[in-house]
Amino acid sequence: TMGNVTGGGSYVEGSQAILTATANSGYHFVSWQDGNADNPRTITVTGDATYTATFAENPPVTYTVTAISANPDMGTVSGGGVYEAGATVTLTATPFDGYHFVRWNNGITTNPYTFAVSEDVTLSAEFAIDVAIEDVENMAVCLYPNPTTGILNLQAEGMQKVELFDALGRRVIQSDATNQIDLGHLTRGIYTVRITLNQGIVIRKVMRK
Repeated sequence: TMGNVTGGGSYVEGSQAILTATANSGYHFVSWQDGNADNPRTITVTGDATYTATFAENPPVTYTVTAISANPDMGTVSGGGVYEAGATVTLTATPFDGYHFVRWNNGITTNPYTFAVSEDVTLSAEFAIDVAIEDVENMAVCLYPNPTTGILNLQAEGMQKVELFDALGRRVIQSDATNQIDLGHLTRGIYTVRITLNQGIVIRKVMRK
């Protein structure tokens, strides 16, 4: 079932016989019964003898699926691992509260994402901040000075949490209710301020100059 051997027959004493073990598809040669793994194997004939080739099934072809979050502060991804070729893989992106899934790095927007694995692959899930869940125009929120060189003052009723994100969506500052946050250690650019209030969430832009 796994393979065959050629080279057997009648030989003159002292002559040489060449034995060849040929594995069938899906199998491979392991060794002869005496532990010798030469293939082909040359035998000097000194008498009657029997040689048995041992074969084994090939191990399955496997691929590694690496699943990561492009924004670890915004959500997680599950489903990565080692799979046999052709296996069905399902990756699930789970956003944290206040965020939502956007797409995978290959452009697919389906979540969960199911596919048949045919190669090693790395897939990352991209997340984004939710828009305000209340009418922000009706919320008394004040951020100043904007632009700022460092200290940003915040005034808002019912403030619970303040978060600051860079242009890549990475959270760079997180604080409980506070009247000030210091942007002095950050590089210049535009940042997104996400303020969680008792009555909803407010999104604002601020410039670090």
